[in-house]
Amino acid sequence: MKTLKAALAVIFGLLIVREIVLWTTPPAELRGETRILTTLGSIDWTRASHGEVRIVLNNADTLYRAAIDPRLSLRLALLDAKSSGKMLALRVYLDRARFNTRENRAEYWVESLTYEGKTYGRFPLPAPGREASVTSGIGSLLRGIALEDAELHVEAERELGTAISTGGLSGRRLALALRTRGNAREYQAYPHGGDVNDRDDQLLVNARDDYRRATTLDPDDRRNFLGEGRTLDKLGAYAESLAQQDEILRRWPAELFRVQIRRSLTYRLMGDYPAALRTLDDLVTEHGPQPSMMYHYHRGRTLAGLKDYRGAVSEFSAGLEDQPDYFWAYAKRACAYGNLGEIAKGLTDLRRARELWNDYSKGSSAAESQQKVLAAVDASIREFEAAMRPNPHPIDARACGDSDATPQRAERKRSRLLDPPATQPLPRTVES
Repeated sequence: MKTLKAALAVIFGLLIVREIVLWTTPPAELRGETRILTTLGSIDWTRASHGEVRIVLNNADTLYRAAIDPRLSLRLALLDAKSSGKMLALRVYLDRARFNTRENRAEYWVESLTYEGKTYGRFPLPAPGREASVTSGIGSLLRGIALEDAELHVEAERELGTAISTGGLSGRRLALALRTRGNAREYQAYPHGGDVNDRDDQLLVNARDDYRRATTLDPDDRRNFLGEGRTLDKLGAYAESLAQQDEILRRWPAELFRVQIRRSLTYRLMGDYPAALRTLDDLVTEHGPQPSMMYHYHRGRTLAGLKDYRGAVSEFSAGLEDQPDYFWAYAKRACAYGNLGEIAKGLTDLRRARELWNDYSKGSSAAESQQKVLAAVDASIREFEAAMRPNPHPIDARACGDSDATPQRAERKRSRLLDPPATQPLPRTVES
């Protein structure tokens, strides 16, 4: 018994020493070129203290730091962005960053930020402190995360591959590198729809493998599971995706909202819109009204799939009350208006969507991808304008199709690159 107590005391002491070391050891710092990248998002949290503003967007892996004692105008802009959920653009230094070991988080210095058309900055870049230089593996990890946040997926995959291959990463750091590379691979596949093909499916299979490896290393991070679930949906492995959603809910009951949204999307991808709608309605029946854009957007997409375009318009409108600058809600509401023959209203939404996307993409690091979306919106605008002459009539614009699948074709067949399914095919809802 005394031996056991002594052993426990030693272990407890070592844990305390480890925490002290983590608190007192400054993170190693990346010091190199000053290439600037742009990342977009809405604010998760922000705070200002000691002459510095810290911002976390809707990406829990990354913290952005601006070395400035913010003026009232900037403080008000950040508060408004946080409360409204509106997007802002951060321009960050690629090679002035550090890795926070305690939080397993990358931190980057901000050069300037833009919110609602107004730019704040240029913020000063602090001189290098007493931090040591990072190892090659951590340096590649930091660059890879920044590149992925800026939607430069090909560059990010290459840099993260270097980080992983060095052998210098382990545990949660390696899991973070794998999850981020999985994301980079996933979003290279079928970026704008298209026909099923082995090249894009292989990217998705590789992404799924990265997410699985990350889960092995860090089984308590639900984002690894969520990433794998997305790839299963895109590969047509719907039964496995739904089974995984059940597992996430079993392990993380607090994730009910996100899981139900994901489940409704899986049913939509299967072409089973009644089941998708029931899933969303069950969420309200059991837990009350869901005022967020995420809920209303997905319900709007589901109703559009059921050709209830008036209901879809109502849902997108409700979502825009929560997040008034969400580009995709305007684009999809325009589609619903088009199908109702209300072309003028649809044009108004498309032009607003174009305005928003143009603001988002100014100075974007991923200019080519941003321009492709803008070109698709412009094509829809031209088609809506043509539908106004000589008399308005319902329209199903090419860029407003209701299919949810990626590639854009409902209920794609299971990818031939996957192993045979371990579960039985799911029953389909039969409408009376």
